[in-house]
Amino acid sequence: MSTLENCSACNIKGCKNALSILSLDGASISDQFVACIVKNFPNLQTISLNGCSNLTTSFLKSIGKLGQLQELLIAGQNEVKTLSNLSNLHHLKKLNVSRCKRLNDITGLMELITNFVSLDVSGIPASLELLTVFYLHNLKELNLQGCYQVSDSFLSKLKVPHLRKLNISSCVRVTNKVLGTFLVTTPQIKHLNFSWLKKVTPMLFIEVSENTCLFWRLSSLNLSNMNITDKCLQAIQSSTPIQLETLNIALCKQITDKGLLTIAFNSIDQDLRF
Repeated sequence: MSTLENCSACNIKGCKNALSILSLDGASISDQFVACIVKNFPNLQTISLNGCSNLTTSFLKSIGKLGQLQELLIAGQNEVKTLSNLSNLHHLKKLNVSRCKRLNDITGLMELITNFVSLDVSGIPASLELLTVFYLHNLKELNLQGCYQVSDSFLSKLKVPHLRKLNISSCVRVTNKVLGTFLVTTPQIKHLNFSWLKKVTPMLFIEVSENTCLFWRLSSLNLSNMNITDKCLQAIQSSTPIQLETLNIALCKQITDKGLLTIAFNSIDQDLRF
């Protein structure tokens, strides 16, 4: 047992109230170590335990005692099945549970979710219907990458008026049907990742460009491996002047020089990166 796991031997009393941010990503730590950390640093505001593969479900019981916690990052914790132990973290604003492949219940977030500013649930199997129940007026960043649960119906019920960053890459059930309307109802969005949305057709970009100034306000846009054409890029550039700083159209095999030149000339004063 390490000295940190043996709490009576921890020589860290002097900084109990000082430490607010702690990252242990990828460390070979145990549930007991996390309990010791929580006991000795009760005022932690951010803790990152991404990829700590030795942890079991028990470590969240300790995390749930961090009353001042604002940011929790536990990506890749495959033993986590529920978030019920987090229900008392009323100051929590940022949560990353991506790639928690056994996480099948997020109802423990019911009392917290309207406080969230950033939420990453990419690749988890749990139902996401909880996200559609509440008006998520504080949410600025949402990552749903690879969530099969995300469909047109889900997007139609999602209420995130102040969203600035959305990743729905590989949400293979999403189509044109609702996506255009959803974009109109999120007027502050700046960063979009639509990569690998094979059911979204070029018509979406034409319709959106005609009915909203979405493309004018975007800073980054990822359309890689989508069925887009030169006409899509022409629709994007019609929002003059575009503010795009980053555009990803890798593996878009229908794009030609013509479409790229359309974007390039319209971005002559921008630092646009392809």
